[in-house]
Amino acid sequence: MFKTQSLDNPIVRLRLLLVGLFICISIPLIFLVVRAYTQFQWETYYEYRWTAQHLVKDYANLIKKKLAIEEGRTFSDYQFYKVSSNPLLKNKQVTLSPLSKLPNEDSFPGLLGYFQINEDGQVSCPILPFKDKNKLAHANLNFEWEEIDKRLALQAKISQILVDKGMVRAPTSIPIAPTLPPIPPKAAKDTSKESETSRTESNWTSSHNSADQFIKRSDTTRDTEEKGRRAKQAFIESKVKIGDFYFVEGNKDYLLALRKVWMGERKIIQGFALNKRELIEETLLELFSLANFETPVMVSIGHSDNNYTAIVPHMKDDKTVLKVVDGIVHNYEDVFLFSYLKPPLEHVGLKFSTNKIPMSPASALAIYLMAAVILVVFAGMWIIYRLGLRQITLNEERLNFVSAVSHELKTPLTSIIMYSDMLREGMVSNDDKKKSYYDFIFFESERLGRLIENVLRLSKLSRNNQGIQLEYTSVDTTVDLARSKVSTLIEKNNIDFRIQLNDNIDGDCKILIDQDAFSQIVINLIDNAIKFSKTEDGSQQRIDINLKREPNNGTQALISFGVRDYGPGIDKANSAKIFDLFYRAGNEMTRTTPGTGIGLALVSELAVAMGGGVDLINHKQGAEFRIILQAKA
Repeated sequence: MFKTQSLDNPIVRLRLLLVGLFICISIPLIFLVVRAYTQFQWETYYEYRWTAQHLVKDYANLIKKKLAIEEGRTFSDYQFYKVSSNPLLKNKQVTLSPLSKLPNEDSFPGLLGYFQINEDGQVSCPILPFKDKNKLAHANLNFEWEEIDKRLALQAKISQILVDKGMVRAPTSIPIAPTLPPIPPKAAKDTSKESETSRTESNWTSSHNSADQFIKRSDTTRDTEEKGRRAKQAFIESKVKIGDFYFVEGNKDYLLALRKVWMGERKIIQGFALNKRELIEETLLELFSLANFETPVMVSIGHSDNNYTAIVPHMKDDKTVLKVVDGIVHNYEDVFLFSYLKPPLEHVGLKFSTNKIPMSPASALAIYLMAAVILVVFAGMWIIYRLGLRQITLNEERLNFVSAVSHELKTPLTSIIMYSDMLREGMVSNDDKKKSYYDFIFFESERLGRLIENVLRLSKLSRNNQGIQLEYTSVDTTVDLARSKVSTLIEKNNIDFRIQLNDNIDGDCKILIDQDAFSQIVINLIDNAIKFSKTEDGSQQRIDINLKREPNNGTQALISFGVRDYGPGIDKANSAKIFDLFYRAGNEMTRTTPGTGIGLALVSELAVAMGGGVDLINHKQGAEFRIILQAKA
C-alpha cells in the first residue's frame, strides 16, 4: 500500500526516472573512459618497455662501435715499440705503441690490458718490451720502478687468465729479480707527452751506445741487426693478414676478445682482456644516463656467476644520479622488461623495474574527461530534476488555483442567486433584511469583480502584455484613489483604517504610477491584510497606510507606500515564497482562509512593472508590505 502511494507521487516518479536515466548514461560512459584509461596506461607501459628494449639493443651497438675501434689497430700496435716511416724526411721513426699506456677512462669499458700469443706459445704485452727485470733495468724506459712493478703485475695477471683458459702453458719457474740499480734522474721526467716518448732512429741508437740493451754485442752488429729487424717488421706489416675479433670466456671474471693474425704459415693471436662486471656496468651507466624515463628506473644485473648488482638512481645535490650497488634491491617492484644481453654476454640478464609507471597525459585526460562527463551528466540531471519539480509544483498550484477560483466563484454566485431569487419572488417583506440582502449581493458582486480582474491581469502577465501606462500623480490624488477603491472593503469588515503621511512628504509630491495597476495593488494588499489579521476575540481590526520619502537611489527620488496589519504576521519559512504565483501558506486540506494565491504575486509583478518593488517587513505585531515607487525630486 505504501509503495503504491509513493509511486503515485509525481515527485517520487520523477526522482526514480532521473536516477535510472543517470545510471543508464553513466555506466556506459564510465566503462568507455575506464577502458580508455587502461589503454593509455598500457601504452605508457609499452613505451617504458620499448625504451628499455632499445637500451639493450643500443648496448650491443655500443659494444660493436667500441670494438670497431679495436678492429682498426694494426699488427704492430701490439708491440711495445712501433716503427713508422717518414717519406718526406726519408727516415724511420721509433715510437712507443699507443697500447703501451696503462688502461684509462678512455679505453674500452672494463679493459684489463692487451696481449699477444706468439706461435711458440709465449705471451707478450705492449705495456713492456721484456718480462725480465734485468733487461728492463738497462732499457732506459723512463718509468719509475713502482710503475714497472705495476705493469709487470698486470702482465702476470693477463698471463694467468690465458693459463686458466688453457691457451698457454704455465711458466715452469719464475725468475728471481736481482737487485737493480736506481733509475737515473732523467727517469723522473714526465714521459706523458708524445715528444718525450718518440725518438728518431739515430737518437734511439745513440741513447743505447753505452748499455747492453738487448744482448751484448758490438755496436756495428747491433745497428745492422736493428736495421734488419725494422726492415723485417715493415715487410711483415705488408704481408700480414688480420682476422675479425671474437669473444670467448676467459674465467669467471674476465672475457677475452681475440683475433687471429697470419704471417704466411705463422699464426699469432692478439687480443685484450675485459672485466665482465666493469664492462657491463660502465656501458650500461653510459647508456642508462641517456634514457628518457619519467620516473626513477632501476636495472638489476644478473651476472653469469649468480651474483647481482643494480644500477639505481639516487639524489645528489638536488640532482638524480646513477650508482652501482651490490645485491638485489627490492624498492622497485613494478617490472616492465627482462632481457638477456647479446653475445658474448648472453648469460647476463637485465631486469628493468620502477616503483610506479607514471600516468600518461592521455590517462590524466581520460580521468578529467570522466570526471567532467559525470559532472555534466549529474548537473544536467539536477537541472532537469529542478525543472521537473518546479513544473510539478506549478501544476499542483494551478490545480489548486482552479479549485480555489471555482470555489471563490461558486460560493458567492450561489448566494447571489439565492438572495436575488428571494427578493424577486417577494419572499422578504422586512426592509432591514432586504437591505442586508442587497448589501450582500453588492459586496459579493464586488468581490467577484476583484477576482475576475486579478485573473484577467494574470492572463496579461503570462503573455507579457501588462498594458502599463505610467504618469506622475500627486500624493493627494493617490491617497484619494486608494481610499475610494477600498472603502467598501473597509465598510463591510468594520476596519479601523488610517492613512498617514510622513513629515518629509506633502500632498503635492508627484508619484510615477499607473492608476489601474496601483488600484489593484492597494485592493489586493488591503484584502490580504483583512484576511490574515482577524483577531480571535472578535475585536476591531486595524490597518494603516503610510507614505514617506525614502533615501534617493542615485538621482532618482523614491516614495514608499506601506500597508500594515496587526495580525500574527508571516513566519520566515513563508516569507521567501509569499510572492510566488499560486503559493498559499498552509495545507490545502485544512486552510480556512479564502484566496487563490495570485494576489501578492500580482502585487510584486505590477510594482516591478511601474519601476519599483515590494518588500515584506515583519513587526513585533503584524506585517507590513511596502511598495517602493519613483517620484519627482
